[in-house]
Formats: sequence, C-alpha cells, structure tokens
Amino acid sequence: MSLVLEDTPNLVVRALAGTGKTTTFKWAVHQLFYSKVPDRFVPSEEQQIIWDEVLKDRDLTSIHMTSFSTDATEQLGAGLPKGVSCSSTYGIGLSCAKRL
Repeated sequence: MSLVLEDTPNLVVRALAGTGKTTTFKWAVHQLFYSKVPDRFVPSEEQQIIWDEVLKDRDLTSIHMTSFSTDATEQLGAGLPKGVSCSSTYGIGLSCAKRL
C-alpha cells in the first residue's frame, strides 16, 4: 500500500486493487465513531498509519469516502454510522454536474 499524506483535511491513499483499502477505511470509521474494532483484526503497519491519520480529528461530525468502483462503494456503504457517506468518483462527478 502506498500512502500519500498532505497537510490538508484530506487523506489520499494510493494503492493497487486488492490491497485492503476498503477494509482499512471501514475499520478506521468504526474506530472513529464507535471506538471499537474487533480484537481479531490486527492492522498492518500501513493500515495503522492510515488509522492514526483518520483518528487525529476526533471532532469530525461527517466523513465522505469515495472509491473508483461501484463494488467498492457498495462495500464501503454497508453499515456506515450516521454522518458517514460514500459514493463512487462517477457519482461525485454526476452530483456536481447536476448542481450546475
């Protein structure tokens, strides 16, 4: 997994397909909003770096996650807490275009 962090309120993770991005973010959100991750899930070093970045701002009231594919978007969207939304990059573009 390749991690890109910038001094902005955004977190960008660049990684190949199948490297665990969706799982990493789902558990980061659970940790942020529920303060709990199952004991059986032990994050890798890269996942822990991402979690640490997500958890830096515990005052967050909303998070929007985006993914490239519809499948990943459906996986991300399943069981999200209030204040967390997700969409595909296509969906974000389409919603912006509809506002014009």
